[in-house]
Amino acid sequence: MSTYATLTQDIKDFAENDDTEFTAKIDTFIVNAESRLFRDAPFLPAFRASNTGSLSSGTATLAMPTGVRTIRSVSITVSGVHDEDVFLQQRLDSYLRDVYPASATTGQPKYYAVQSDSSLLFGPTPNNTYAFEVLSNENPTGLGSGNTTTWLSINVPEVLLYACMIESCTFLQYAEGVTTWNAKYIESLNSLQSEMMRTLGNENTVGG
Repeated sequence: MSTYATLTQDIKDFAENDDTEFTAKIDTFIVNAESRLFRDAPFLPAFRASNTGSLSSGTATLAMPTGVRTIRSVSITVSGVHDEDVFLQQRLDSYLRDVYPASATTGQPKYYAVQSDSSLLFGPTPNNTYAFEVLSNENPTGLGSGNTTTWLSINVPEVLLYACMIESCTFLQYAEGVTTWNAKYIESLNSLQSEMMRTLGNENTVGG
């Protein structure tokens, strides 16, 4: 486990550098390292999020939930004798506009599309108010002086440190250091990915 304070100190210690110019860049190293981890391992629990709300009857669009980077699924709750969660199929927005050219055509939504970076489009247009859930991958609040621990710093501190050291060595234009820390990062990331794949496999196993 590491905290913002211990990570920043580790970066200075491993780099053997506590110059003002270097330490002023440590927050940037951490931000870039967290972004690298999101790109390399987006399936980590730290990046999973759920956004809920209600679709409005007669409105075919929904504002994209704040912070969403990629969507894993979209579902709606259909009321009946027993409420049922129905997962919508993803399509291109051009497909929905072709199949449902008139937004006044309403019904229980079957499809969704990413219309832009700020909105989703549904087809057909909701004929009722439906509760929805958008499961997504998002960048959580990062490590910093105002947020001293994160899932990454608690659960995978070594991977986060190695990613930070790649950034610090890049800043220092220390090519050998970049190579050394990148090798450590890749090794630890591969181990983490194997662990996560076993976890995902267990989640998808029914009855044992």
